[in-house]
Amino acid sequence: MQDEPSAIVIRLTVLLFVVAIGCFVRRRAWLGDTATQILGRICVDVCFPCLTFVQMLRIVGDRPLRGQGYLLLIGVVLMTVALGGGLWLLRGVAQPVRRPAWLAAAMPNWLFFPLPIAALFYGEDGLATVLLVNVTAQFYLWTTSVGILRGFRNTMRTGLIHLANPGLLATVAGALIAAFVPSSRMWLDAPGMTGHFWQFVELLGSPTISLSMLVTGLQLGAIPRGWRMDGPSWRVLNARLIVLPGASLAALWALSHWIALSAETWRSAVMIAAMPVAVSCGVLVERYGGDRHFTSRAILVTTVGAVVTVPIWMLVAAFVF
Repeated sequence: MQDEPSAIVIRLTVLLFVVAIGCFVRRRAWLGDTATQILGRICVDVCFPCLTFVQMLRIVGDRPLRGQGYLLLIGVVLMTVALGGGLWLLRGVAQPVRRPAWLAAAMPNWLFFPLPIAALFYGEDGLATVLLVNVTAQFYLWTTSVGILRGFRNTMRTGLIHLANPGLLATVAGALIAAFVPSSRMWLDAPGMTGHFWQFVELLGSPTISLSMLVTGLQLGAIPRGWRMDGPSWRVLNARLIVLPGASLAALWALSHWIALSAETWRSAVMIAAMPVAVSCGVLVERYGGDRHFTSRAILVTTVGAVVTVPIWMLVAAFVF
């Protein structure tokens, strides 16, 4: 644990550097809105599903079904606390900022930032936690989060359309196959065409994290120069990095008295709760409407702030669990 905070800072700094490259490219006008949208769709609809499916086969297939169910429950706790707490903390914020502000406060970066950190520090327990929380988070993302932007009545009428997206389908399919087809975790090492095919799928998924950070930078590069933090931005920063991680930690601590899981699992869950605004928020605002400049600023300021706050929350989690 002595080297953990500094290593987390290094990891987040490296990811921020990729974001900075994307911002520089956009400011130089080397890539515009169309290219940003295309890269975002490739990342979300191609690379991310491949990454998730392969990781599910590698990690989830070696774990008991009961433990996987508990990890899904942890995802429900994290998302529910974030959504409810975000709504309460942002009461009084006027439209049209209120909906994207609530979305930003309520959706931590549950996959792209924590995945490499969990793999580094918490091994298979950490990876399984991140991947299975992703199952729950994807469901919330394409139901509740879309409802925040479009209105819940409209979303309920077309909810199944939003659920049928490649990321969620790949996540659920990978989890079910890994859980009920034990031989599936050997597919990537199989001889002949079978092995080559799944290695190709793994290759498609490998650029997911770096590409998502690049797209985030491209979105940030489109923000008009000279912007400043306003009241809603400060409230999102406070909610996402301080108040909601604390509330989630308290909820997980209470849950740990009823469910016996490894310390690495609980610490990984706290790490997810402490993460900055999810990159997916920018994708949702692009698709379903909202102030994308506000959302991009929220991603930027919370990501920079997370370099300080995430290591602190990890130290607290190490003390509690």
